[in-house]
Parts: sequence; structure tokens; C-alpha cells
Amino acid sequence: MASLGTRTETLLPEVTAVLTLYNRPDYFFDQLRCIEEQSVPCDIWVDYTLCDANRHIDIEDLSKRAKVHVRYNHNLHIFGRFYLAMNITTPYVFIVDDDIFPQPDYVKSCIQIITEKKDAIAVAWGCRFSPKSNSYNKDGGQFGWNTLNSKEVRVDWGGHAWFFKRSTLNHFNRIDPIYRHNGEDLHLSFTASVFGNVPTYVPPHPVEEPTKWSTIPKKTKKVSAQNALNGRSNHKQERSRAVQFYRNNNWKYVLEK
Repeated sequence: MASLGTRTETLLPEVTAVLTLYNRPDYFFDQLRCIEEQSVPCDIWVDYTLCDANRHIDIEDLSKRAKVHVRYNHNLHIFGRFYLAMNITTPYVFIVDDDIFPQPDYVKSCIQIITEKKDAIAVAWGCRFSPKSNSYNKDGGQFGWNTLNSKEVRVDWGGHAWFFKRSTLNHFNRIDPIYRHNGEDLHLSFTASVFGNVPTYVPPHPVEEPTKWSTIPKKTKKVSAQNALNGRSNHKQERSRAVQFYRNNNWKYVLEK
């Protein structure tokens, strides 16, 4: 296994980061730089769907820094990047939303969580469901970059960024999701838990160690307010339906175990 210390360029990456380039191109290179500056070296794939021809990124220039997979006008939505990641051959996969800016030691922290737990999904932000409800809720608590939890926290599901063993994706297709445009975060944690006994954790985000943070909170709040998917009127209703479906297929919550 590669050293978790100072980044050494001669080491072959054990991590492949998948970035999305779609409707927030103005912040893309900030995020790309964050991945390039990780203390653990990462290979980088870019899932590029051309949203607006007037705001495109120069592919030739970008390809010098990352492997670019271009979809052009065909948007496979938020599940598509997980299917793309099934082609990855490194031991670890790191899928990152386009409003997340991982700090230099975040990947290192994720690997430590997975190593300690034998297997896990590490997420930038996560929630615990209340076992009193089968609908989509955050009543069991929220953790991650918006709360800066000092210690690791086991959660039912999480999102914004997902770090996991490549083998975790073997469970992803064991059951079809209800939607392809909503709920990829729920689907990943559900399939990993039920079919692989793989838990979901939020790594520590200690206030005094910002290099371990999954993102810069103020910046993410600013960027996430632009073109947010959760602004659709039926967003929560769809997620509640997905939760009910997963509950009917043996998904157990942290607070009821």
C-alpha cells in the first residue's frame, strides 16, 4: 500500500477521483487543484457532460491534467458517474460533487477510516434516520463539513463526496433504483449495507485541523446554492419513496441496531 505521508509523485495512485463537469464550470479548476494537492496521490477522471456550449472547458488543455470522459449532450444524471467508476481499477474510488473542495489530508483520513473498520464508505456529510419514520428525514442528526464533528460518526447514508473500496460498487447493481436522477447517495449506502455489510461513516472534521476537512464550508455553501438539484418541488417526495422502498428491502438504521 502506498505511504499515507508526504505525497510522492513516483508512487502509483491507489485512488481514482471522479469529478463532474456539468453546470458549475466556474469552480471546476478550484476543485481539480484540491485533488491534485492531496497528500495521497490520486488519479483523476472527469465526467464531462456539455451543458452549455458557451461555457465549455478546453478538453485538450484539461486532458494534460486528468483523464477526460466526455458525454457531450447525453446527461446520464447523478447515477452515471457511479457506473463510470465501475471501470476504475485502483483499490479506492473517490466520487466528488462539483461543490466540494477536499482539503489536503481528506483522502488520507478516508483511507484510515476504511482501514480501521476493515471496510466502509466515507462521506463528506451524512445523516442518521429516525427509526420512527420510514420517510426521508434527518431527525437522527447530521454530521460532516457543516457541523465539523470532532470524531468519526457512523451514519445511515451520506453524500457530497463518497470514498470507498472499488469492490463496494459490486453491490450497486444488485437492485435497481427507483429513480436515476435522485437518490444515488441513498442507493449506495443501502446496497453496500444490505448486500455487503459495508457501513457508512463521516470521517472526523476537527475544528483545529482544517487540512482533514472534506471541503471549505463557506465556499461549499456559496457554490451549492447555484443550480441545486434539491430545489425541485418533488425532490423530498421522491427521496421518501426511495427510503420506503429500501426499508421494505431490509435496510436497518444505525439507531435501531
